[in-house]
Amino acid sequence: MTSFERASLVAAFAGVFVALIAFVVELGLLRRQIAQATTSTKLDHARRRMQATIEFYETTLSKRAELRAYLPYDRDAAAVAALLARASHEDDEPGKAITEYLGLFELLAAGVRTGVFDHGVIARIAGSRIRAIAANYGPWIEARRRLHGNPALYQEIEWLARSLEPVTGRPS
Repeated sequence: MTSFERASLVAAFAGVFVALIAFVVELGLLRRQIAQATTSTKLDHARRRMQATIEFYETTLSKRAELRAYLPYDRDAAAVAALLARASHEDDEPGKAITEYLGLFELLAAGVRTGVFDHGVIARIAGSRIRAIAANYGPWIEARRRLHGNPALYQEIEWLARSLEPVTGRPS
């Protein structure tokens, strides 16, 4: 083997070594870019979930305004009890309003439980309201469960109310 061939062989090995080092560096950069893209996607997804939660809750407030003719303030236990005493079934006006209202919050609670809506946002904007709904409308819920033979009726509202107990450290 001539010196030229040896030098060519060393140069070729050096080129392969440099290319291998460059490939490893590129893989590291690619790994970092993938991690950044994944983080960015997760953050964007979380932001969109929070936004969707606020938008849906805004819908519940709009619907609540429509139902004000029949529904008292959620945290007024005596007024809710009086309403429940007047509502004999789901077909009279107060009963329709109660059923529609609880159905809306059941949907919200199911969305939170399945991760469609953000638990932390709901805790901040409606924690005490949801706990009050579960507590004050509890007799209606229990009566409907017995009437329809469905022990799972409105279970999502109750789950959400229980889950909000330790999360909300301040009134919402």
